[in-house]
Formats: sequence, C-alpha cells, structure tokens
Amino acid sequence: MSKIDSGPPQRKGRTPHHLTVVRMQRPSPRVVAVTLQGDSLAEFTPPNPGGHVKIAFESGGDRPTMRTYTPRR
Repeated sequence: MSKIDSGPPQRKGRTPHHLTVVRMQRPSPRVVAVTLQGDSLAEFTPPNPGGHVKIAFESGGDRPTMRTYTPRR
C-alpha cells in the first residue's frame, strides 16, 4: 500500500471575509487605521491579544496587495 502525500496540513479556522474599506486614517506617519464594514463581520472572531490578520486589497494587478494588521475594536 502506498501513502499519498496531500501537501502540508491546512490551518483550521481561516475563513475569508469580504469587506469594504469605509475609512482610513494616519494617526502617525507609520501607522494606518483602517475601518472595515461588511455582513461577514458578524461571524468574525478576533485573534488573541497581540494577534494579527492578513488583509488582501484589490490592486487592479495580477495579485492583491497583502498587509498584516492587528485588530482593535
């Protein structure tokens, strides 16, 4: 019997959320505060304190622009 390798294990709990940017503010030159809205936020569970989320912004190119943010309420 042969073993089939299906690749690396998938992370659990990664659900994509389709959101709209409703506001962007620059509290300092290196910090951007982004306010998002969308129906799927009702299902969003923020990560542990100090955790982060990855956000893909449509950029009009071949790939979306990826950024890492720390959620705040």
